[in-house]
Amino acid sequence: MTVQPKALFARGRVVCRAALIAVLGLLAFSAAATIWTRSTSMVPIRPGVLLPLKNAAYSTRDWTVSITNVELQPNPAPGPGLVSVTWAFGIANTDSEPHHVDVRVHYLDGQRRSRVSVSHRFRIEPGQSESDRRGFEARCTEEQWRGISQARITFDFLSTPDG
Repeated sequence: MTVQPKALFARGRVVCRAALIAVLGLLAFSAAATIWTRSTSMVPIRPGVLLPLKNAAYSTRDWTVSITNVELQPNPAPGPGLVSVTWAFGIANTDSEPHHVDVRVHYLDGQRRSRVSVSHRFRIEPGQSESDRRGFEARCTEEQWRGISQARITFDFLSTPDG
């Protein structure tokens, strides 16, 4: 039994189309799962001072998720030669769904070079108001802390827990 060349060509086209549809489906699914918005804020290092943040939000016509302010709270030293602080953020979510935010803090020296960085992922529950706070602890050495004058905070607003 011989297979006609036209039949082989037709089968190849069907397989090619199926593969193309599968690839496009994967791309569409991954794009839907990784929609995000990035916001970056520069803040001075001032422990105990509540600083407002501008443009740290992810919004649509119907809802807004925002990081409204930041406060650097000093903690007791966890050990000799170490510094511990808590980065506390004012958060709000007017959506009926939870949202996820990756927060990266880069400690900068006087020349704006990154000396240390820390990161944390928040889950912002629905209906949280601007008075709600979320925070995380960050540690570094006293030597690293001495040269720090400001922080660059980057917020990645993610559509899924995995980004």
